[in-house]
Amino acid sequence: MNDFVAENKFVVVVIVLVVIVLTLPVWAPLVSQGSTQATPNTGQSDKPKPPDIPPSLDEASLTGTVWEVEPKPGIKIKVTLNPGGQVVATTDSFLVKQYAGTDTLTGTWQVSGAKLHVATQFKGKDVATDLVIAGDKLYADGVPVPRIL
Repeated sequence: MNDFVAENKFVVVVIVLVVIVLTLPVWAPLVSQGSTQATPNTGQSDKPKPPDIPPSLDEASLTGTVWEVEPKPGIKIKVTLNPGGQVVATTDSFLVKQYAGTDTLTGTWQVSGAKLHVATQFKGKDVATDLVIAGDKLYADGVPVPRIL
């Protein structure tokens, strides 16, 4: 067996790399969950808060805009708010494509006061989130969402 490995070292390395890449979506979330440290609950949230200013964006001004969401560092998703409350999310991320089985998800969006509600279905489950509209910006968990278009 050692002769096989020695003679085919390149092939063995390629196989090991392929296995690592293919299993990354499985073990990466487990590693990130296991590395969270418990912090004492002081009653105050450490999450940033968006500014407390009235929204200047509404359904009409949001229609046709494109935003870039980064749910995890290095994973970027472009979200296009289309007319009629339709939303399209796309990504160039190989890992997302591999995990989700697609690079595009469609869904719905609507504005209610200072909230932008976005919803879709992913792997048979309803997934939704509310973003905060403050002035002419969107915030996800208190973090500004960059506008592309």
